[in-house]
Amino acid sequence: MRSIILFFLISVVGSSGAQSFQNSMDTWVKDKDLSHATIGFKAVKVNSRELIGEYNSNLAIVPASNLKLLTTAAALEIFGPDKKFETALHYTGKIEKGVLYGDLILKGGGDPSLGSKYNGGYKKLFASWTQSLKNLGIHAIEGSVIADASLFPDYVIPRTWIWEDIGNYYGCGVSALSFIDNTFHISFSSSNTVNAFTTIEKMEPEVPFLTIDNQVRSSHDNRDNAYLFGGPYNFNKRAEGTIPKGRSNFKVKGSLPDPALQLAYMFRQELISVGIEVKDDYNTIRRIKLSKKPYPNAFGETKRIAAHNGLSVRELVKYTNMNSVNLYAEHLNCLLGLEKYNRADGPSGNKVVKEFLESKKLPLGGVNLVDGSGMSRFNTVTADLMTSLLVEMDKSGQAENFKRSLAVSGQSGTFKSFLNSPETKGLVKGKSGYMERVRSYSGYIELEDGPIAFSIIVNNYSCSASAMKRKIESLLRALIEHQKG
Repeated sequence: MRSIILFFLISVVGSSGAQSFQNSMDTWVKDKDLSHATIGFKAVKVNSRELIGEYNSNLAIVPASNLKLLTTAAALEIFGPDKKFETALHYTGKIEKGVLYGDLILKGGGDPSLGSKYNGGYKKLFASWTQSLKNLGIHAIEGSVIADASLFPDYVIPRTWIWEDIGNYYGCGVSALSFIDNTFHISFSSSNTVNAFTTIEKMEPEVPFLTIDNQVRSSHDNRDNAYLFGGPYNFNKRAEGTIPKGRSNFKVKGSLPDPALQLAYMFRQELISVGIEVKDDYNTIRRIKLSKKPYPNAFGETKRIAAHNGLSVRELVKYTNMNSVNLYAEHLNCLLGLEKYNRADGPSGNKVVKEFLESKKLPLGGVNLVDGSGMSRFNTVTADLMTSLLVEMDKSGQAENFKRSLAVSGQSGTFKSFLNSPETKGLVKGKSGYMERVRSYSGYIELEDGPIAFSIIVNNYSCSASAMKRKIESLLRALIEHQKG
């Protein structure tokens, strides 16, 4: 017999409504699709902290992307909303009669938005950098284009992420020189014959050295069920799964094997295309060190030419929560570690986030943080922690920036199709979380008599993900109706 702990604080005025919600909750948790599930739920009135409902709110449960709320809250308060991270263009050697006798160095400062689709892409960035070179009179480079991503560790993937994820765009690792969202696109074509092998039409952008072992087949299923396998610095990837039959230019997104190398390659190509000759090839500081070959200029004194500031922390937080961008969340986590412990890695960032939560005196029993985005199944949080954080952020000096980063029911981000009926559209702000057999939603319900903070996390349900989403919607609708009534 499942142990169910359900407490309610019921005011005299609202007792019938609260009792009705208790009945709804009792019925909801008895759903046959939840008979083997782990469920955590809590809802409180933000202004009074009055408990509305609770179910196993102290259980440690895998949150998926709900974890991003912790990372982004810490980033806003520790960095402030206006902080930006810089990428700089330097050179070694000397300039004589329009010729640079040395190397161009692209020095990464940890900006995740460099060339990002959320930040206008890379073309204006490249145009600005090439113009800076022309302003110095440079028309030829007797050296290389070298990317320096040494601010971050070389191994860029949290060790508890699964193999199925890390070859795909949502599982890309961080880099001090992250570029174009660390993502490339493969265009497939499929025949009308089911289970036939597909062909690769092209890759955008071109990724040097990359080969794809294509095992993707055609299918009756109209969804993208293709996956890429291969980790960081692995230039031999395998594509498996299916795409719909009878399609051309069907795009699947993968994670770049080496974003810094990709940047160096593409910028060198840009220089040549605008008439600046580059004698030598492109490279990265990491590859130079691994080769153990002499390359004196790469480690010599450099002179600064130009710099590019990325999106502000406010904007990074907005895209992290609104669009659930794993790359931005992982960057913010690593940058927090760099800020406090001078180590731009996941464990250092997790330590900073946990210390931030402790400073707010939030309940941390059962809480384990192993990344910044929620991709790892080794993360655990409680519904109690999530609602406590939401209450705390409501009174924070960063409350406005935090709330503006949240998706809105029926209107924006990952909530666009969530609670989108006329009576709930625009009423709920929050963050969703999803991975196989995990669904989570945490946020605010904005009512006339004040906001409600809620968190619902479900692991190991027996139905489909879409069915679980509908079940959570029904529970939250019941909560809204009974609080209104």
